[in-house]
Amino acid sequence: MSKTFYTVHYLRRSRELYGRYLKSKPWVKQQYREFLQLRPGIRIVDIGCGTGDFTRHVVSLVPGKCQALGIDSRASSVRAAQLETEKAGLSNKISYKQGDAYNLPVADNHADLTCCRSVLMHLQHTLEAVQEMTRITRRGGLVAAEEPSQMISVYDPDDEEFAKLVREIYPLYHVGIRKLEGKDYEIGELLPTIFREAGLGEIRADLLGNLLMPSDSRTSIRDVKAQIQMELGIRQETKADFRRALKAAGVSSDRITRFLRLQEKQFRRLLASGERLRGNTTFFGAARCLVTGRKRTRAWKARRGS
Repeated sequence: MSKTFYTVHYLRRSRELYGRYLKSKPWVKQQYREFLQLRPGIRIVDIGCGTGDFTRHVVSLVPGKCQALGIDSRASSVRAAQLETEKAGLSNKISYKQGDAYNLPVADNHADLTCCRSVLMHLQHTLEAVQEMTRITRRGGLVAAEEPSQMISVYDPDDEEFAKLVREIYPLYHVGIRKLEGKDYEIGELLPTIFREAGLGEIRADLLGNLLMPSDSRTSIRDVKAQIQMELGIRQETKADFRRALKAAGVSSDRITRFLRLQEKQFRRLLASGERLRGNTTFFGAARCLVTGRKRTRAWKARRGS
């Protein structure tokens, strides 16, 4: 398959909108801070960092000094991350390296926290990647991943039939992606088991929600429209790939065509509603799983006879 939904153009726009979305939900920062056990002096490694958005976000939540290293397989992403980090004034806390998730350019037992966001979903050998993350984490340190869940919720008060169809189609799209590419876009619920198989202990999990509802005044109507416009553009640009994945999952061509037509109709109807969009209670929700596991200490192993 060619590029999936996250092309460079739309990824940049998505980052801007998501940044403003996070500002409207201050409790999410506290959730990250507590769940990742961020503290002064912590040493962090972010795997598959891309342009460093998550790296910088995590560092911004540390109450005091820290050191972070972002690693990505693409040299262009590393260069972009360095530039963005300089602009943010965080170069004294964050550095970047080019490297492979299966062979990280980091010494054993280096990090207090090794983390990734939306990375494991794209890998074919997830357990190997988590084992490598574990290798570079010190004994007693945390390995953490945030990845998409199977949970998708859609409700359209003006078209309940379409909302039901969305909930049926997207899991099938994920099945097709697994068949064609060996990637798992619903990996969130599997992470605790993968972490256990990697030898981690004290495994914990939590949920983060992504929600778009036009009537929610915490998100500006400008951002609501921009989000809908972006989603419409992504769907149009990746229509062929979407169709190919659904066919691989056994969905008929007629059903795919009908879904794509109804989806575009819905997006355009929302955009055409103008100021009335603010009163619209159409609900788009998706969950993400945030999972941590602790690298076992010798004392921990001894207590359990391992």
